[in-house]
Amino acid sequence: MLHVEVSAFEGPLDLLLQLIRKNEIPIEDIPIAEITDAYVSILEDKSTVREEEMGDFLVLASELLYIKSRILLPVEEEEEEDPREALVKRLQAYEAFLAVSKTLQAYEKAGAVRLSKLPSDLSAYSTEPVEITKDVGALYLAFRDALQTRAREEASREAIGEIIEREVFEVETAIETLLDAPLEKPTPLGHFVRTQAVGEWIALFIAMLELMKRNILQALVKQNEIYLHRREAY
Repeated sequence: MLHVEVSAFEGPLDLLLQLIRKNEIPIEDIPIAEITDAYVSILEDKSTVREEEMGDFLVLASELLYIKSRILLPVEEEEEEDPREALVKRLQAYEAFLAVSKTLQAYEKAGAVRLSKLPSDLSAYSTEPVEITKDVGALYLAFRDALQTRAREEASREAIGEIIEREVFEVETAIETLLDAPLEKPTPLGHFVRTQAVGEWIALFIAMLELMKRNILQALVKQNEIYLHRREAY
């Protein structure tokens, strides 16, 4: 039987990930029946989730119940896909996002992350934008959305049978890529992504933070997309 005591959580995936970690379960091999029962039992305590947020938690609960039913039912001969696969991808992406967000928070505390506001007209971009040091939320949210989109796309590609060879993406390689890039004008971070893999996005994001720490790059956000720009002094 799984332990169901969890600390404060932020959203359905956070709750699910806490249950997995508390019970020391590998994300790649979730015991879906037990984890579903534990998740639902927590939701039955009305005090754990605010009423206005319950809908999101119930959506994930219904997804878990659907996966559980598929696992319990007899397997069709032609069905080779693990019904847990898409959920595992999302959890892995969320776990990676949490790790990166901790890095971002550490840089913010050290005063190393500076976020600039990007003008609506990029052609008239000034080389000396007003810097905002008190809020890196836009940078955080833009990366989260990009990461979640990539995770969904990866799960979708593999779900239709497209086998993608896994690559290891090194942060040092990503740093070299950004250092070699002509960034005199704001350039989307996605411009440097070759494979659209989650791992590549994470490596580039950490590389971007490191170069911001060194005062080489500025990060700018427009319409929830991250742009990079080289500092004049560099």
